[in-house]
Parts: sequence; C-alpha cells; structure tokens
Amino acid sequence: MPRHCIIALLVSSLSGFLSDVALGQGAAGPSVAPGTFVGRDSLGSENEPGTLNRVRPQVSGTATWSIELDSLDLRRKFTMRLEIPDPWPVTIVLRALDSLPLAAGSHRSMLPATGASHRLPRTVHADIYSVEGGQRRHYTPAELKVTITAVSTVRGQPVVVGHVDARSMRYGERTPGQGLFPVVRLVVAGDFASRAAAEVRPRIVVTSRMQELVLARALDGFAITNTGAINGDGDADSTREATRARRFIESRWSDALEIEQMEVKGMEYQLRVRGRHAPVVCEVESVHGDIECTTMPAPVRPGGAAGRISGRVARELAPHVPPYLTAVTVHLLPNPAPIKGAFKSYCHGRERDDSIAAVRLEAKMLVARDSAAMERAFASIYAEDVPPYRKGYRALFEKFASHHATVGSDGRYDFARVPPGNYLVVSARPSEDRIEWYVPVTVHGGEQLARDLDGSNQNGRGWSCGTPLPFPAVR
Repeated sequence: MPRHCIIALLVSSLSGFLSDVALGQGAAGPSVAPGTFVGRDSLGSENEPGTLNRVRPQVSGTATWSIELDSLDLRRKFTMRLEIPDPWPVTIVLRALDSLPLAAGSHRSMLPATGASHRLPRTVHADIYSVEGGQRRHYTPAELKVTITAVSTVRGQPVVVGHVDARSMRYGERTPGQGLFPVVRLVVAGDFASRAAAEVRPRIVVTSRMQELVLARALDGFAITNTGAINGDGDADSTREATRARRFIESRWSDALEIEQMEVKGMEYQLRVRGRHAPVVCEVESVHGDIECTTMPAPVRPGGAAGRISGRVARELAPHVPPYLTAVTVHLLPNPAPIKGAFKSYCHGRERDDSIAAVRLEAKMLVARDSAAMERAFASIYAEDVPPYRKGYRALFEKFASHHATVGSDGRYDFARVPPGNYLVVSARPSEDRIEWYVPVTVHGGEQLARDLDGSNQNGRGWSCGTPLPFPAVR
C-alpha cells in the first residue's frame, strides 16, 4: 500500500492520541514575546528500541520566518520555523502559499503524496524533525492546523502571531521477529510570534538531483491525474486537451520548469520539460509511462575556433581477442545524443528476436539431461543472440556521430577540426566482455584535448533495452 494511503488510514488512530497535549486550545493562547514559541509536546513509541516515551507539559523555543525556496516545487514561500532546543530538539517547518504577511485565519496541511502539488490556498507544506538517540528523524504530518491571529510590526519587520496544532508520525525500526513496523507519534501544540530571521531570503543552491525530483513529481502528477485516479492532482479533463494540459502544468510548476514539448489527445500524451534551476530534462509518454530524466551538460558558446580530441584506447582490457577482431573505431557524438527515439524503435524490433530466442532456449532446456547440458544450451543461445544485439545498437549509435576515427597500430585515435560543443567519445572493444566507453568532453574553442579510453572511464553501468541509456540522450 502506498505510504500516503497508510498515513491517511492512521489519522483516525492519531486523533485519539492526545496524551497530555491539549490540542485545539484557544487559538489566541497566552501572549508570547516576538521570536518565541511556547507550548507542549509528547512522543509516543510502540515498541521501538531506544525511543523513550515522553510528555512535556511546557516547552519553549524560537519562532522565525523567512522567504525560502521549497524543495517540493522550487517556489519561494513564506516559511516559518518553530524550534525547540535540547535536550529533545524538535523543529517544525511551515511553508505557506500566501505571501507576507500571512493571511489571518486557519491553514491546514497539504499531503505531499506522489505527484501532488502545493496549489490550494490556505494550505501549508509542513516538515517536522526531531532528534532522538542522536539521530535526526523526519515526521510526516498526519493532522496539522495553523491559525494566524495577528500580524504586528517590530522594528519595521512583520511579526506573525498564531497557534499550531501538529500531530505527526513516522515508522520506527523493527526488531528481529517483529512483524509490523512500529509507529512513533509526535504531537506538538503551542503559540508563536514569528519574527524575521537573520537572513530573510537565504540563498539555496538547487542541485541537479533536487531539480530532477521536482520535474518527476510534476510529470507524475500529470500522469496520475490523466488516468482519472482518485489520488490525482485535479480534474482528469484538465489534462486531456492541449491548452488545458499546458495550463495544468504551468499553474502548478512554472517556477521549477518550462515545457519543451507537449502533445496531448485524450489519454494519449507525450511531455518533455526542462528545469529552470539546473540543466535537467525529463519526459514521459502514455505508451510506456516511465519518467526518464537526463542531466544535460552546460551549453557552449558558439563561434570559437575548432579544437582537437585525441587519445589512446586501452588494448590490455581485452588481451585475448584474436588479431582479426582487434580493429577498433572511435566515434564522436553530440552530447546529449539525439538517439532516444531511434533506440526505442530498435528495441521494439529486438522484442521479436528475444521472444524467438526464449522459445529456442526453452526447447533446449527441456531436452537437457544435466546441468552441464543446460549451461551449454544457455551459452549457445547467448552466443547467437547477444553479439548481434550489441552490434546492432553500436551501429545505430555510429549513425549519429559527427566524426569517426580508426584506431591505429599504436592504439591511438584522433579527431581534428572539432567545432565548439559538447560531445561523447564513444567506442567499444570487440570482445566477449562488454567493454564500452561513453566519455563526455567539451570543446570551448581551439583546445587540444587528450581523452584516453581505459579502465578509469570505461562504462560500468549495466543497461539494455528498457533501461535508461548510460549517457545523456534525447529524442
């Protein structure tokens, strides 16, 4: 069962877990000084070793606000941090859609399920952390209510006053023989008066991984909604016509991405989006449904002088290859390589060959009388099927190369007059082992670049039809 479904089922049980924390007290609460949080908390664990139950009828800490980038959708949001210090630190992070000052009244938590966007007003994206036994623990809000009662001004900066009721949970660690994961529940309630943080607009560097996660979330949300699933991110019809589908993506994710390609007709679609913060491209199509993401190289300014790329291809990696098979060619492909569509078509053709090979293998296995005969049967099918497969996709890749070079008797290759740009140096040794190179290289203008192909940059990533290619590729 998906994690967000389990959390939803637990909400009802959490509603009874109040301990001594009186959730739902008067929203105004006692007067608190600017920059402070005053409240109560409790921690309840079901059979997790090393986690102690506790009830603290009175805790206090700090309350600050800033305008921060939310990793959920890479949008700048009004962000409050309520922090309770040692001996049992707790941090509540609340990110709201409303700009400063935060609108008065009640705000509820959004559930960051797969593909969900932060789109509804008066909702907060919340994260809750606690340090237990020296380890930082992340809690998922199961029920959260934030009530803003007033916004005042101190030294020219707003102070946001209100009350928070937060019930959250995490799965604990199982002991040997334990069937279900224990559930640990953290409840915090109290009043705050958040003042401006020391750095109101902190600089946050968005990594390629952060960007990829957001793009994948956006495409997940689109795909789930398009199916009409109950956990979609809106009305299914909003994703089944091109104009409305574009509005669906841009209204939720425009701070994180731009649409490079969108073809939508009912439940058939093909989408490609590019990150605004990092050079990541993700795409999805209704036929396969898998989201594929590629981190692109930084663009190169055109107009520079041509460069040169040369190097040596290691022969010692395949010392037992017969002399008549030692001819090696090196190819220079653009990076990213525009081969994804052609490779998928090639793989569709291979499906027929694979099914025939499977039938042949099954027939040979049925008549095999011992394990040695089975191994011989498998080896014969492998020899008949795998070399043509490798030869086929390598020949396909060669078609997209801008330069080709035959390796000389000294093991060297050379590409002259290479225009500025991003490239992949591609080659393979004709051997039983899979020895291949897909080495990125950038020519800015006029350089003499050395790129040896050896064990240090040999491709070590297993891949095949149905998996991502081992280098950046686009359609």
